[in-house]
Amino acid sequence: MTKKILVPLDNSEISKELVKIADEWAQRSSAELFFLHVGTKEGKDGIEENRRFSDFLNAMDIKAGYRFQFRTGTFYHEILEQEQEIQPDLIIMGAHRHTMLGRMFLGSNTKYVIHHCACPVYVYKQQKLFFENKIIVPIDYSEVNKPVVQLADEWGQRTHSELYFIGVDPYPESSVKSYFPDVGIADTNSSAYQMEQEKIQTQIQHQESALQRFVSSCEIKSKYHCMHKFGEPYIKILELQKYIDAGLIVMAAHSHTMLSRLFIGSNTDYLLHHASCPMYVYKEGK
Repeated sequence: MTKKILVPLDNSEISKELVKIADEWAQRSSAELFFLHVGTKEGKDGIEENRRFSDFLNAMDIKAGYRFQFRTGTFYHEILEQEQEIQPDLIIMGAHRHTMLGRMFLGSNTKYVIHHCACPVYVYKQQKLFFENKIIVPIDYSEVNKPVVQLADEWGQRTHSELYFIGVDPYPESSVKSYFPDVGIADTNSSAYQMEQEKIQTQIQHQESALQRFVSSCEIKSKYHCMHKFGEPYIKILELQKYIDAGLIVMAAHSHTMLSRLFIGSNTDYLLHHASCPMYVYKEGK
């Protein structure tokens, strides 16, 4: 259960939504909220900025217990400093391209926080589109993925959402051999070509079965679907998100797993910038 939630904010419109989301989350998990405002002013101006931030929170009618802190400095540095001090179970942060918070988080700050924090991160985006109750869960078949699947299942049961488990692998090695150097194209009637196609199908079936077995072993209670794709993970996940209008992506990040190598890097950054729905990045140990 989440006991402490760190919520960095400014006092923009997206922050109002973020406070409401954090308050609901805290009430549901019996957690205490720690709001953080990173300002740019010190002295009397800083005191006034702190007062405005306090008034902003007081006007929000927050039901859960909360504390707030005003700090000055670099955004990501102060967020990570606060995380080290309170050791939260979750960071909830917002992202929107048309607000200061978007500029603050959709770039080096988001990337830095996710890469260096020790706890899970929920990245909220203002929802201008209607999203279905569908959750995408990328799978790498490792043990660290199991708590992610469990978390997504609990989320799915609570919100009556369908889960979409997706496994993404490189294209089968055999598929690149369908062209022969001597003639330039494949002879589709040749026995060599037929053997290559059989190898490809066998590999596809093997990977699809592996995904099904892994998901089945997790004893999912929510309604779910499994799908296997070939290609770049971030492209296939983003295609799926747009195709089904998924309202959330739940994914794992851990330095000792394949999924970490997929996502802690260009894939995470790409999805954070291009996926239109919120994302929950799970860290092992929290």
